[in-house]
Amino acid sequence: MKIGRRNKKTARTQKIDTVLNNISFLLAVAISIICLSGCASRVKAPPPYPRYEAPEDVLDALGLEATRLSGLKARLKLRLIIHGHTQPGIRGQVIWTKTSKVELVRITGIGLFGTTVFDCLVTKETFYLFIPSHNVVYVTDKGRGIEPLVKEASLWLLNPWAVVKMQDVELTPCNRETKNCNVPICICFSHRGRAGWAEFTEKTLTPISVSDSDFNISYSDPEILGDGRPYPTKLCIKIKRLDLEMKITLRDIQIDSVTPRNAAFDPGPFLTVPMRPLRLLLESIRPYLTKRGLSLD
Repeated sequence: MKIGRRNKKTARTQKIDTVLNNISFLLAVAISIICLSGCASRVKAPPPYPRYEAPEDVLDALGLEATRLSGLKARLKLRLIIHGHTQPGIRGQVIWTKTSKVELVRITGIGLFGTTVFDCLVTKETFYLFIPSHNVVYVTDKGRGIEPLVKEASLWLLNPWAVVKMQDVELTPCNRETKNCNVPICICFSHRGRAGWAEFTEKTLTPISVSDSDFNISYSDPEILGDGRPYPTKLCIKIKRLDLEMKITLRDIQIDSVTPRNAAFDPGPFLTVPMRPLRLLLESIRPYLTKRGLSLD
């Protein structure tokens, strides 16, 4: 019978799959908070498209885009592809807010039958990840390797225009045209010694892609938010070190609807659970990555 021909996973393979699922949830949480989409009953008319006379005008406009939203709440849909294998979809909710002094993110992932897969809180100082099946909260160390990337990306990449606030930012020639044969606006920057690149549409400054040596993020399907500005509703993130790809969609966005005082950003519940360094969770998949020529360092 055909059923009898199916390959049965060994106990070792099942253990690897379990570990990969856990770390994938972690990385998905850390970077999946990036995308903001929009769906509102009434939206403002789009503002007139500006004409940029000098490079400084473009960078100033990107700076304004980076500050236009102060918070949002949305439904999340996430699908992971690990080493070419698509994992079961995850749904959940993301809540984000920022001021001149603080930026906070809370995201909860829900699996089959409504069970919580992960619960994550990201602040400027710390990344908290609660995995109910482990009954442990994993927190970032102030170390090297991929841990700082996980924490920083979850805040910085939430707002792709914020790359204009990095170091050594300047306009650079673009190597390609968009689907409409328009040459996008491209900038280069550096952060923690790594070179990065970003692309935006010329008229609306909608993000097209952000990348550096560790990851690549592409944006698509922009919709108009309640403030009359477009934002992509879908993104695809590729983390090169882990051979991991994440496809993300946000729906039912409510912009500027949360503040730092929202109870969702209270770290108290995370502090009542036993804590472990995030690196322990990452180290558990090091042998798997080493066999495939990948690295966490």
